[in-house]
Amino acid sequence: MDNISHNSSDNSVEYTKWMDKTLLGVSYAAIIDTELYKSPELDVQKGQQLQQQSRLVVVSGRTHSIVANVLDKGFGDRKADDQLRTLLDNAFKGRDDLNRVNDNLWRGFAVFTTNTDGNRFQQISRHIAKQSAQNKPSIWFMISGLRPYIWDSVPALMTIPAFKASVETSAQMLSPLGVDGIECLTETIDWKNELNEHNIHRAFIAAAVHHMAFMDAMRAVGVTPDGYLGSSLGELMCLYLDGLCDRRQFLAMCAAVRPPVSDGRPPVYGFLIGQSWPEIQRLCEGRRDIYPAEHMARNLCGIAGNEAPVRELHRVLRARGVEVRPVSREPDPFHTEYMFEPNIGAAL
Repeated sequence: MDNISHNSSDNSVEYTKWMDKTLLGVSYAAIIDTELYKSPELDVQKGQQLQQQSRLVVVSGRTHSIVANVLDKGFGDRKADDQLRTLLDNAFKGRDDLNRVNDNLWRGFAVFTTNTDGNRFQQISRHIAKQSAQNKPSIWFMISGLRPYIWDSVPALMTIPAFKASVETSAQMLSPLGVDGIECLTETIDWKNELNEHNIHRAFIAAAVHHMAFMDAMRAVGVTPDGYLGSSLGELMCLYLDGLCDRRQFLAMCAAVRPPVSDGRPPVYGFLIGQSWPEIQRLCEGRRDIYPAEHMARNLCGIAGNEAPVRELHRVLRARGVEVRPVSREPDPFHTEYMFEPNIGAAL
């Protein structure tokens, strides 16, 4: 059965029975699908880009065979439509923690990928291990910066009471700053065509509210990290998690991200360069019209600034044979001293 979204009630009853049998002895199961993305490699024969999607299935159960059965014959190859989600929710409805066997559970996960013209997900990796309650696995959170999935996941996450309550709390704190946090979080932004210097601060606020609410939802279900890493905006979230700022201050910092057009500065242009951070610091030393902007990897960094000097430096570096990527207009001077409003201290 490749697709469970059938109209026949007999098929629905049949699948419900299969679900009940498969989940017998399972204490937890979840399906996490990523959004579709454009593959960077062209399909030469068809002359078009393939659409690919990934899926993560996580399961805990009483035996190795129970977990393996769910990963290999359960949900990995089935469409995660509303019917599957409802059946999965109903399968665990009425169960409480007292009826679950928490000691010596078997836990497993599997990663799947597929093309939209295919009928099934294909499993590309799987791991199952026995886990004792006395030996909790280490959990680390990786907190990202701006990502399109933030907006894609909001409708589903807002159905979780802890997530929704956190969003509402953040919105109340943002209101005195003249910002509608819920509107920022729920509006749709086309990342390729609409994200610009006029709305970048709204994207930051949306991501900040999302990150905060996701952390609160994790705590509500008893998941606390042993550590955390932050990238870009996620670094500010780490300040909050370390106790160096409170929720209001964290949100105020994100609200203080303002585009260059707000204070008369010219638009920001930039490019990535295949050199180390110390090397691009030397390129920008003593200058105010260009500056180091991103430290992506050991030999991949960014330079940003005013359009004319950025394009000139880009031309010079290309002539020297230095690996550089095309110049583009940026919505904000990310990761630089010019990223926030000059009076950010007053906001805190």
